[in-house]
Amino acid sequence: MKNGLLHHTKPWEKVLYFFSFFFLSIILYSIFTVLFCNTVLGVDLENFDSNDFSSMETIRLNKILNFISHIFLFILPPLFYAKLISFEPKEVYLFRPAHKFYWMIFPLGLIFLTILNGLLFEWNHSLDFSFISDEFQETLVYEQAVREKAIYAYVGTTWKSYFVNLFLIALIPAIGEELTFRGVLQHLIGKATSNVYVGIVISALLFALIHFQPFNIIPIFVLGLAYGFIVMYTGSILITIALHFANNFISITMMHLTRYYGWEEYSTSVFIDLAIVLAAFVLIFYILKNKPELSKWNEVKGIYLR
Repeated sequence: MKNGLLHHTKPWEKVLYFFSFFFLSIILYSIFTVLFCNTVLGVDLENFDSNDFSSMETIRLNKILNFISHIFLFILPPLFYAKLISFEPKEVYLFRPAHKFYWMIFPLGLIFLTILNGLLFEWNHSLDFSFISDEFQETLVYEQAVREKAIYAYVGTTWKSYFVNLFLIALIPAIGEELTFRGVLQHLIGKATSNVYVGIVISALLFALIHFQPFNIIPIFVLGLAYGFIVMYTGSILITIALHFANNFISITMMHLTRYYGWEEYSTSVFIDLAIVLAAFVLIFYILKNKPELSKWNEVKGIYLR
């Protein structure tokens, strides 16, 4: 693949171009959804109650729009970026294979992040948000409740619905969001600031904000940080795509089994969870420390900063 037409532009100019692609994609998504719903589905969005999750028609339409939004907002902008701006189009997504050693410790990392995410979720929900006005709090609570109700409604009770959801809610978001936040934004901001850590933090913050879940923002942000450091260390987003998918997979599977079989989620004490998280962290740190030759740090740093 040849260099992009705008590959000669400065790093901050590339950041602005990428965000321009993103906002252009929002406009195109808005136009496309209106035309698609009116002409193909025969649905008038202005008079359609998108929060009526008792209706199968509403659920199906929301699933379709969720799929389309991820294509327009998280897959098309990186593609435009790679085609028009990237100095190294083949490197832009960091789709290079990760060393098999990292896949060997993948289950340990998944356990660590899953339990840590659960602990942070509980902590986030226990925080005092009294510094926010009551009216704004009510709005945030309502918006988050709608989102959670939508996800619960998507799950359904059939295995067909389950596998469709794995594709629409687990796989597509994992690919699109990792492409955008770890594959491009982290890369771009790291170059623009000449600091990969700034790229990791800002992309993780944007990753948390784009989900618009204020009462879950801490676990989402920490998850974004973890994915960012994994990409920095391994030089590949393939592992974070797999971790992201696995995280979504676990959530969807648990909700499905709860509705389909009436299972109740098993929970351990906070002390046990903390012990597991600490043990997993120490073990991962020990393994990586004793395998320094596998680190992609110098190679990744070169890609980010040159």
